[in-house]
Amino acid sequence: MSKLFALASLACLCTAPVYANDAILNANNLIDVDAVSQNLNYRENYDSVQTGALYDTEHGNQAGIALSTSSQTYVMGIADVYAKAWLQYTNGKTNYSGGQLGGAVQYTSKTYDNTLDLGYRLGKGLVFDARALQLTPYLSYDYHRWGRSIQNGVYNNQTLYGGDETYSHSSISLGLLGQWAVTDRLVLSADGSYGTAFASTMSAGNTQDTYALGNHHLTSVAFGADYALNRNLHLNASYSVTQSNYGSSALQSDGSLEPNSTTRLGVASIGVGYAF
Repeated sequence: MSKLFALASLACLCTAPVYANDAILNANNLIDVDAVSQNLNYRENYDSVQTGALYDTEHGNQAGIALSTSSQTYVMGIADVYAKAWLQYTNGKTNYSGGQLGGAVQYTSKTYDNTLDLGYRLGKGLVFDARALQLTPYLSYDYHRWGRSIQNGVYNNQTLYGGDETYSHSSISLGLLGQWAVTDRLVLSADGSYGTAFASTMSAGNTQDTYALGNHHLTSVAFGADYALNRNLHLNASYSVTQSNYGSSALQSDGSLEPNSTTRLGVASIGVGYAF
């Protein structure tokens, strides 16, 4: 009887699914909703006009929401094809310090900001250690739009008027996503990408002018964790940093230009997902 019980137990172990080996697959077949906190840090300078003189800075936090869906499956006979699409929106105030062309007159104010990001990535999962480890090289398309409404400021008892500006660009990046199934429920991830932007513009609402900006490279790193409460319900958290640079525009007929600039975005998120 004891031998029969032992054989039956072994058979159960052999036929039961190994949940640890499915942890990364489950984390990658997910519909996800996240609450987002974004830190924006922006600065302009006149490298060619004022020998690098700082002109305009802006920093602060915005709250938002992110939606994403991902899939890892067979496509046309190819195993572990990975795809992900996402959308993120944030809104909030920042602290602004700026002035007239050339930076001679400086004043501080508040800016109302909103950002919209959406993207799609496609890659191929390379699995190791019985699916406990996975590396996924991918190609990504992203679109970024940043709207800023600079409020009026006061300098030397005079009102300096702000205005609305909208920056936007698209980008193509190459990246690598690494994932590790620490347990049968917990998956940790690290993600890095490097790309180039195109169609970079700034539209000024008060003059209706659109400035064609110099295209730039951008880098991004991210770290995350996914925890499966059960097969379908997941909790996740992540933090990412993306840095991009706009080149200056050409000098306009009215003597204005949009200078070189650097933007750094830090995004912390926490959310819930449903694995399918």
